[in-house]
This record gives sequence, C-alpha cells and structure tokens, in this order.
Amino acid sequence: MKKKILLILLILQIFIGYIFAQKSIIFINELKILDSAFYQVLDTVMFYEKQSIYYTNSLSYGIFPFKNITTNGDSILCIKIEGYPDKDIFIEDNRAKGYLLYKNHYFFVTNNLSLLNKFALPTKCGKNFDYYLDFIASEDDRWAIYIFIYYCGKFVLYDW
Repeated sequence: MKKKILLILLILQIFIGYIFAQKSIIFINELKILDSAFYQVLDTVMFYEKQSIYYTNSLSYGIFPFKNITTNGDSILCIKIEGYPDKDIFIEDNRAKGYLLYKNHYFFVTNNLSLLNKFALPTKCGKNFDYYLDFIASEDDRWAIYIFIYYCGKFVLYDW
C-alpha cells in the first residue's frame, strides 16, 4: 500500500513539475499615453468590440504599428489591432514591447514600439506576466482586426 501511495505521489510530482516547467514569466513595461488621439483609437476598438457576439471581458489585444507607403510615395503610420482571448499569443517569445491596461483589457504593443513614440512611451514601471512556452493559438478566426492610419494629425479607422 505504501509503495502505491509513493508511486502515485511520484507520478503526481512529475506531472505538476512538467506543467510548471512549461510556464515562464516575463516582465513587460507599462506604457504611458502621451497623446489623447491614441485613446480615441482604443475607444473605437472597444466600441465595436462590445457590439460583437464574441466579446468578453477577458479579451486581450495586440497592437502592431507599421509604416506603409502611399500612392504618392509618402510614408504613413498605420496601426493594426487584433483581439484574442489568450494574452499568451501577444507576449510569447518576448514579443510584447510594452502594455497598457485600458477599460479592463490588456493591450500589448508587439513590435515597432518606436513608431508610437509620439503617442506612447514605456515607463520604468511594469508587470510580470506568466505565459506558457508551448502556447498554440487556436484556428478560430472570428476575432476582428482593425487598421487605423494616422492622417492630418488624427487616427482614422481605415479597415475593419
């Protein structure tokens, strides 16, 4: 009987150790918003998200700033924002360069943070996030993608 209990405890310990070995912790700097125009972007996303059938209070969002070339050769700032139910997709492999908590949702800037330096800067404050190293995203494609362009001093929802 003692051997069975020890064997069960050993198997349980190995199983628990395996689960926690797959989990990691990453420190991500909090972002400070410098320009209220950026809040308008977030408010627009939240407005449309709350109307969707898949919306929950636990959704997280990825912010992907990038430059695009216009037809006349100018460079224009664009921001793609995607929602997803699991924050791990935005922070895996040190992808997140900064985060902000807005209306109880996490928004993670995942690349090109320097493109947003007029609107948001990382602070020295931040938070430890735990995530799973072997995170596998679901093939669910119902999550909206928003594309904003910065034009004439304001953000415009270009595509949704």
